[in-house]
Amino acid sequence: MNIIGIQNLMPCFVNWFLRKLCIFFEKNCKMPPKSAKAPVPFDPKTQMVVLKLEGGDHEFFVDRQCACLSGHIKDRIESRLNSILCSALFLQLYTLIGDYTLNENEIPVITIDVVSEIEVMEKVIQYLYYKNRYDNEPDKRPTFEIPDALVLQLMVAAHSLKT
Repeated sequence: MNIIGIQNLMPCFVNWFLRKLCIFFEKNCKMPPKSAKAPVPFDPKTQMVVLKLEGGDHEFFVDRQCACLSGHIKDRIESRLNSILCSALFLQLYTLIGDYTLNENEIPVITIDVVSEIEVMEKVIQYLYYKNRYDNEPDKRPTFEIPDALVLQLMVAAHSLKT
């Protein structure tokens, strides 16, 4: 094979390699575990998440630690961060720009499609804060009050959100 043939194959190889690298990162990159270090100052960009109801304009700003008590929301945040990392890596490798900045510190917006009513979502968020506060102190845990009108909808939401 001559030099011209190799030059024609090179872009195909680079694209193939970058696709494989992105797949690898999507499967293997997880958020780093939390360490037991001293608390850091509050930064809304790294410690908040926006939960937005699908088809509505209402947004809920929730502490990321509380929001991640829902398995569904935690999975969505992790997959979003992994895709940001993969996209930035792809841009760096493909265009060979060394000064590209990765903006993973922006507040993630997660669209919730399993809850349609504001009152239900408010109660779910209240429960996430309640669970975060009292999980390590079961003897001090007060009763979590649920209105009778929301019981069935909250059961469906809790199952869907893996809370």
